[in-house]
Amino acid sequence: MMQNDGLQALLAAPSWWQLQSSQMAAPAASLPADSDLVVVGGGITGLSAALSALEHGFSATLLESAALGSGASGRNSGFVVPVPGRHSPASLRRHLGSLAQPYLARLAQSARTLLAFPGAQGENAGWMLPCGTEDKPDAEARARDWTAYGIQADYLDAEQLAERLGTSRYRYALNFRQGGQLDPLALAQSMAAACRNLGGGVVTHCPALSFRRAERGGYRVLTPQGEIVARRLLVAGNCYGEGPCRPPGAVMTLILGVFALSPDAAARCLPQGIPFSDGYKDMWFFRRLAGNRLMTGLFALPGQSGTTDCERLLRQRIHHTFGTASGALLQMWAGRIGLTRHALPHLHCPDEALAYWHGCNGRGLALSHALGSNLALRLLRDEAPVLPASRAWPQPAGDAMRWMAQLLVARDRRRRTVSLAKH
Repeated sequence: MMQNDGLQALLAAPSWWQLQSSQMAAPAASLPADSDLVVVGGGITGLSAALSALEHGFSATLLESAALGSGASGRNSGFVVPVPGRHSPASLRRHLGSLAQPYLARLAQSARTLLAFPGAQGENAGWMLPCGTEDKPDAEARARDWTAYGIQADYLDAEQLAERLGTSRYRYALNFRQGGQLDPLALAQSMAAACRNLGGGVVTHCPALSFRRAERGGYRVLTPQGEIVARRLLVAGNCYGEGPCRPPGAVMTLILGVFALSPDAAARCLPQGIPFSDGYKDMWFFRRLAGNRLMTGLFALPGQSGTTDCERLLRQRIHHTFGTASGALLQMWAGRIGLTRHALPHLHCPDEALAYWHGCNGRGLALSHALGSNLALRLLRDEAPVLPASRAWPQPAGDAMRWMAQLLVARDRRRRTVSLAKH
């Protein structure tokens, strides 16, 4: 990994959203004696689960070990993507069978809900997936396949893509009209306020230290404030959970930066405000922010020399993608991404009263919302699943998976560096 001190500093640095937030932290609720649903983790999954429970007449208490948005939900790019990462409709059919259709429908509905959520500053501009290597017939067929599943996907040729994104680096693109962008921290804060308004408890700075089966069913959850009895328990910390609340699995670090743009550069970069992530292993992604600012990022890899090296790479990406120079670096920070072998979240339901999940695979917001609401109602009302769950975690192989993912990203990064040097 990059110099450990530098990476740890970026993981601890405030995100752009945290720097811009004007909301005052609400007073933490006190810990009740019991609750129909206790959720460990105050991110989008946990908040969605608590909201769903409350809206259906159940009591819900959310336990967050730090401040709201201190984990992935306040440190990501704010993309709302209505399709799963690294999957096509055909591969989803192979993995999910008859669940592929309801899973995609749930993702699309979650994207609409989040982009319209009051206070989240959502923009339904669409989200684009540029294709650098696919042949035209394959890309057009994939757009039709997504549309057949209810996902609004348009095929764009190079000329249309350049007009909308301001780059000529890609041959084709798929534009997902149900996607967009928002402020993820503002979303989390607004969802927490909605939970409080419905009578839910949002207990911040209160980690779950351990949990055990209760004598009359459910679980007893031990916290620094005491113990709470949960009729049903959802562990929703993903790769930010600690101790018994941290699932096995691979975790990669994503470094993000926000750069100022000159008026001329701003006219070239994403002129229609549509965010995008390309389909390479070494993913390049960009979104416009207010005030002529541009967000981008990269995966942290072994051998990177530190934050200066990261800044240089990000500036190169902006230049190669849009043909323009970037201005001052305004903020840089890092967050974690949970990975799974099949690029779909792994759900673990060891008994009728407990559920875990892991692995957003870089498609966190719509997916987290869909999983939160579904898992809450599976626990409380036996709702049909949108993804299959197992009663056992896969064998711990996080280090091996992370090493393999880093190898693929590094190889792709070298290949792209060589290709760009020739132009």
